[in-house]
Amino acid sequence: MIKPLTHEDIYFEKLAYERTSGYWQVAGRKFFGKMDCLQYASKIKDYKITYHCFDHAYSSLDWTKEPTESLDDIYKRRAKQLRDKYDYIMLSFSGGADSTNMLDTFIKNKIHVDEVVSYYPVQALDKLLHTFNINDKSPENTHFEYYTACLPKLKWLEKNHPEIKITLIDPMQTIFDIVLADEPEKLIKYGTTLAIYSAGERISSLMLKAYAEKHEKVCCVYAIDKPAIRYNTITKRFGVCIPDFSHNKGKFDIDGYRPIAEPFYHTPDMPEILHAQGKVLKKALMPLLTAEQLNPAIKDLIQETPFPGMVKVEEHSDLIKSILYSGFDPSIYQAKKHIIHFAGQEHDAWFFKADIVDPKIKDWFYGQHKDWLHGVDDELMVKDNFGIPIKFKPYLAKIYWC
Repeated sequence: MIKPLTHEDIYFEKLAYERTSGYWQVAGRKFFGKMDCLQYASKIKDYKITYHCFDHAYSSLDWTKEPTESLDDIYKRRAKQLRDKYDYIMLSFSGGADSTNMLDTFIKNKIHVDEVVSYYPVQALDKLLHTFNINDKSPENTHFEYYTACLPKLKWLEKNHPEIKITLIDPMQTIFDIVLADEPEKLIKYGTTLAIYSAGERISSLMLKAYAEKHEKVCCVYAIDKPAIRYNTITKRFGVCIPDFSHNKGKFDIDGYRPIAEPFYHTPDMPEILHAQGKVLKKALMPLLTAEQLNPAIKDLIQETPFPGMVKVEEHSDLIKSILYSGFDPSIYQAKKHIIHFAGQEHDAWFFKADIVDPKIKDWFYGQHKDWLHGVDDELMVKDNFGIPIKFKPYLAKIYWC
């Protein structure tokens, strides 16, 4: 029996649509901030947290039916939908597979983009470039994708599409200014981490505020992320869902103005994207998952979950990228996805290890993380083999069986 929606459910669904964000729930209370939810759950000692992401939009689809369009066609519709909705569109581009596919969708379908913006600590990376080993794909090398994936694309864009404004943000000086002024509120705290480059979000938010004075509708579009994949080895059911890390993207409120940031892929405005992705993934992966002897191409991607018979397939692999994105080029260097979200994480390892950063700056960030984690019980954290917290417990929205 389907439980009817309460007035509060409807209200939060409406807010979620407006914010293009999921929300967390525990003991009947709902939160748009994961930290707020975790702290409340810790206070009442109730750890049964659930995550919801556009449940109504996705549940309204018939998941027994196959899509009538290709993924590329649906991506094209999404790009056109955004172009029709906004006067000024800024694409957040990292050079990764997700944002490259988003950018390529606009370009190859001749759908105008006003600006492409990238965040990288270029001055610092230039000093560390000599340490980069292109054969090492560990998460610590993620930022070197600037040289292998981001910069070449930006140069190509500059040459072939001079009508598109290109902005490269190096947020490090802004970070230093914020730290020295002891103004931590100016560094956005995502639902799962306090990123050292969140100053870049503040800079782009200020840019969007300025654009909003000239254009009626302004938006930053970001390309997070691929769906999480689940397979039940007992029932042989294949499903996809949205992890809570995917919808923690945010923008700063600037003098009462909240810039609009929309996800390109998983949005209530076009739930068909997740539906089509799930169907395409199922078609490609089920023969591999049900084979008597697992193919090495899939065997190394399967990971156990806490639920009996349920396994996950690593969604950040080249195999999954090649299924979801027709233009994916595996020859372009990309590091593995980081699994640590807290201070000193793989993604930001250079910041804490390199001698090019003032020790006072490092100490400030460690202190911020310590204060930030205060009030969250161990039960809601994931720890490494040494008992050190590395990230908050992840949550998945509803699984849609394909």
